[in-house]
Amino acid sequence: MENLIGLNIEGNPLRFPPKNIINRGSKYVLNYLKECYAKRTHLENEIKAQTASFIDSQTYIEELAIENVNREILSRESGQDSQTTLRTLPSLYKSKLHRRIVEKLRKVPEIRSGPLAHLRQSQRHELTHQSGIKLVSNESVRQSEMKERSRRKRRWDKMRQASALQRWKDREMVDEWKTNYRNKQSSLFSIYQEKLPKEIKEESRKRVQVAPFGVTPEATFVISSAELEKLKTAARPSILPDSRPQPRSGSFVLQLEKDRQAWDKVLINEISKQVYILNAKMDNPCLPKVLADAEMDLANALQLQLRLRSRRDVLTQLKTATNPTAFMQ
Repeated sequence: MENLIGLNIEGNPLRFPPKNIINRGSKYVLNYLKECYAKRTHLENEIKAQTASFIDSQTYIEELAIENVNREILSRESGQDSQTTLRTLPSLYKSKLHRRIVEKLRKVPEIRSGPLAHLRQSQRHELTHQSGIKLVSNESVRQSEMKERSRRKRRWDKMRQASALQRWKDREMVDEWKTNYRNKQSSLFSIYQEKLPKEIKEESRKRVQVAPFGVTPEATFVISSAELEKLKTAARPSILPDSRPQPRSGSFVLQLEKDRQAWDKVLINEISKQVYILNAKMDNPCLPKVLADAEMDLANALQLQLRLRSRRDVLTQLKTATNPTAFMQ
């Protein structure tokens, strides 16, 4: 399709199919060619029915069929435009299936970068031993961006080194083949210079009788399909991801659950303390009402709400895990 589109640039002689038909996609081009072929066959049948002798003007019939199909497409488009301005001709690049595939491909990086449904033990350990809610700052965002840039740069450097090494190996193999070929030719030339023409003819006759054109079994060796599949599926050098952490022992997981219980108790005590202070301020009208105290109480309440919400998310993820200690209270 790209080659056909390129042929229509700057007054190229290619006029069939037209450029506006090619731009609508391969599906529309196939339908257009099918309509042209059907119209051409219909015209041939009509001419055969009207005249006793078949007319050999194939070019005239093809041009007439293309003209009729183009006229039908124009009338169809004008009729659709008069009915509604929102609907357009079907195109491969505007179909529902294409939009669905594009949306799925767009969601793939979001799914890969999102949180895991089942946390690993190292991540659970970090969640149970966290000191508090860590707010996102400009410095942390900048550091994460710098780490991502450095990772991409290392990956690009490794790929560039691998390609340079492969080019060097290819050049070395070609040079070695050229050297061996020149040495072989020079040795043959020196040998044939010392021989008589009769001996040369006799050797060539024997060589043709054994294997035509001097072909040896090594030269006629063909790789088998099994070995070819092995070469295709062989491991290629690549950048491996980080290795997974080692599985934790049962005692360590039990200690994690105990730490989680202690952390939950601390959170419950802080919430109870905050609720008690707020109830005391509301019940005792003699206490002074200061705006700074209210702002501090609101900030503490929001912090506790965030911590409680994160703890609830952790519990939801732990309940879906298969670890038997996930339900310990």
